[in-house]
Amino acid sequence: MRMKRLLVGAIGTAMVVGTPLALSTNAQAATTTGGDGASAVATPAPATNQMPAAADGLTASGVNARAAQTRTLTSQVAVRKQARGTYAYQTMIAIQGRVRAHNSADTNCDTEWCHVGATSVRLYRRIGGTSKWVLLSNRATNSTSAFVFKTRSVGTAVYKVVFRGKTISGVGTIPAAAASNTIKGSRHPHTRVYTKSGRVYMAGNVDPGWGGKRVIIQRKASKRGSFRAWNAIRTSRSGGYKLRLPAPRTGYWYYRLVVPGTAPRWAAGASGVWRTYQR
Repeated sequence: MRMKRLLVGAIGTAMVVGTPLALSTNAQAATTTGGDGASAVATPAPATNQMPAAADGLTASGVNARAAQTRTLTSQVAVRKQARGTYAYQTMIAIQGRVRAHNSADTNCDTEWCHVGATSVRLYRRIGGTSKWVLLSNRATNSTSAFVFKTRSVGTAVYKVVFRGKTISGVGTIPAAAASNTIKGSRHPHTRVYTKSGRVYMAGNVDPGWGGKRVIIQRKASKRGSFRAWNAIRTSRSGGYKLRLPAPRTGYWYYRLVVPGTAPRWAAGASGVWRTYQR
């Protein structure tokens, strides 16, 4: 589908923003052999919440040139939904979208949205629990008004994309517009799972600022089961933790670590999922 820009006498296609939703876990498998001949094994559990991206594609047809003075222009900053519900500290967030406009005097854009061509947008951030907006980036869009900002998570924050308006010769002035969205952020557990002397261990360090605090280890007995609190330990003064993960005699046990949230800045965060078994 070819997008056309808002211009004199021709208004092009509309757009439905895709909504990719995906969260997967990658970790290395760990295996050693115990003294009784059985091996305790930890492998990353397969992701179960993968969803396909929604397809773009509404197309407006026809051309209807009108005098510029009869047009009433409205604008919008359309931002995609995030790929994840929560982002761990210092992981990358991509904020994507497009600047769009209505033109009441043209049949192509009176009920559909059309892009406005190359322009520029700004990204601001307000961290949870604060009132100050900070400018993160000022970026040019591409020729179809699409933009991508990339920034690292520093906890739960409101992100605002601002379009300051644009004048197109023969079309008119497209007014300013903005869109804001709260993106949750959690502390990062930096979890790793390894084996030693036939036993499986989980270790890591919670970042930032979680020294001497509790983390929760959850377990379930089947892939489709529900996680339940299995153990809770306190981190070291620097936020470190380590514990053993038992393996069942038959079947699998699934584990993950949860760092509690502390509102308003930090949401609860979870590690990847590992399973243990013997062979």
